[in-house]
Amino acid sequence: MLIGYMAWSLEGPDVLGQLEWAAEQNFGAVAFHTTPTLAPERAIDPGALGDAELVRLQTALKPFESIEIHAPFGPYDVSLVSPNPWIRLASVETLRESVELAGAIKARVVTVHTGHTLAAVPRETLRPLLLESLQLLEELAKEHNVTVGVETADALGRAEDLAIIEEAKLAHVGVTLDIGHLCFQIEGRPAYAAFGSLAGVIERFGPLIRNIHLHDYDGTHDHLALGEGNIDFAAVIGALRRVDYDGPVCLEINVERSGVEGFLRSRDRLAELLGES
Repeated sequence: MLIGYMAWSLEGPDVLGQLEWAAEQNFGAVAFHTTPTLAPERAIDPGALGDAELVRLQTALKPFESIEIHAPFGPYDVSLVSPNPWIRLASVETLRESVELAGAIKARVVTVHTGHTLAAVPRETLRPLLLESLQLLEELAKEHNVTVGVETADALGRAEDLAIIEEAKLAHVGVTLDIGHLCFQIEGRPAYAAFGSLAGVIERFGPLIRNIHLHDYDGTHDHLALGEGNIDFAAVIGALRRVDYDGPVCLEINVERSGVEGFLRSRDRLAELLGES
């Protein structure tokens, strides 16, 4: 398993500068956001990439064996579960630029969020709406020969919700498993509770996992450096090995909270767990 760096915020560099730093720090994989409102410090804006800028990006990505794109989400008005079909269609179109860029740079996976809806509808009503959106994403991903990983968040906040990806049976759509998110408390229980542990979730849904986001969680704060929270990462890595996961493990650390040294400590700890040090 390759150790990945999620570009988010170093003191000063834009995303291209962060990619250069990640290469210098010997990360084998890299991920970056494509939300235009966060560019250029925290994201790449696909719509602003001319030919020269695309070449610069491709050059910056050459040192890495694996690339992930994190598509727009949250406040960028992406909802794959809205009861309004036009909002769902518009959301898939919003994701199109990220998928097209992924095809152009040969990214391994595009991570997306389902988003939320403010409509007062029963939770079970969202299931067929999400299935329709996933089918549209499947067609888009197939067109550009990429894989989409739906992150464990929002409508997939509970581990048992991942069964909908299993039900969809789509060749180009799987799961981006965010280990920290699976520890969030939902109605008084951790999101992984239905399967007993994080390892239980991994073993249940192993064939669906296309990507891993790794960060610690202390019960209040997430995106912490490894060791700053309560997660048993040895158990997580052990479970990933048991399901033969061979993709990257992307460290998604909040640099503003844990510092650059937190990223580096996390890289070194993860290398120990993977037996690479």
